[in-house]
Amino acid sequence: MTEPIAPKPIITEEFERILFVRLSALGDCIASMPVLCALRRRYPKAHIAWLIQDNYLPIVQNLKMIDEVIVFPRARWREQPPFRFNWSEAFRLVRHLRMRKFQLVMDVQSNSKSSVLSWLSGAKYHIGHGKGQSKEISPWLIRTPVAPDPNQPHIVPRSLKLLEPLGIQVETPEFSIPKDAAANLRMTKWLERKNLAPKSYCLLAPFCSTETKEWPPMRFAKLANLLANNNRPVVVLNAPGREETARRIVQDAQSPLVFAGPSTTIIEMVELVRMAKGAVGGDTGPMQIAGALAVPSIAFFGPTDPNRTGPWGLHSALHMDGEEGPAYDAITTAMR
Repeated sequence: MTEPIAPKPIITEEFERILFVRLSALGDCIASMPVLCALRRRYPKAHIAWLIQDNYLPIVQNLKMIDEVIVFPRARWREQPPFRFNWSEAFRLVRHLRMRKFQLVMDVQSNSKSSVLSWLSGAKYHIGHGKGQSKEISPWLIRTPVAPDPNQPHIVPRSLKLLEPLGIQVETPEFSIPKDAAANLRMTKWLERKNLAPKSYCLLAPFCSTETKEWPPMRFAKLANLLANNNRPVVVLNAPGREETARRIVQDAQSPLVFAGPSTTIIEMVELVRMAKGAVGGDTGPMQIAGALAVPSIAFFGPTDPNRTGPWGLHSALHMDGEEGPAYDAITTAMR
């Protein structure tokens, strides 16, 4: 008879310096915030730093739970010519990590990139996902791997399980996305110029990281038309490089819609989500933000599983092959 595996001992040290590693992407950074909130509650006096990619820096700059942001300049490095990698800058980043003398690394991402950086930090304790959730070479680098619960597929509770070696249990995930006063004021005035008020409009987030995850633009246009014709104003979010498609959705809707143009920043987008009455989109960052902010949300899924990556608190998950009618019924019910 096989003996049961003994649980790993709880790490009881009172850490003074903690490195939180979630490099990307926008939605995943949002989904990892309950882990950060729990770490701050457990170690209220600790210096906590977040290591994040430069293109997602704005989402964490105002977080009160962290004392420092360390930037991994991936977006800038990708713009450099091939075979001209900036090794000196890479060495400076590693030297900076080691000089911070972190005692604990919480590697929420657990892929090759995040785990190599976590390992190079020199921290004594390196907690990350075990096999079944970790990726690439990370299982060989993480010192304290935490096996995923096969009965719990969603990324939020799976990430919270990383706290078990520290003896931390979380009953209700806590998200913390503080209001950016300046961005909120800018977007409030922008809404006023469009004759809209906070909590009066439905936000459409039609774009995902890949087009295979997106609901067809024509159906977004039909949904927007249904909403607008029933006195529910609509704001259409843009995404980098997708302005033409966004404008086509607005044009094809045959109703007066508002297009949040190409100059909208990440922080301004967060405030637009915060002030929305409801949100509709795919498996994308703005929908994760809507879930974290408790904005009623309806999301479309095709190749991805809403039980794993759906926004926390999602009101309804619909298949991306579905028509606009059920989406309209779901969002109007959620927005009451």
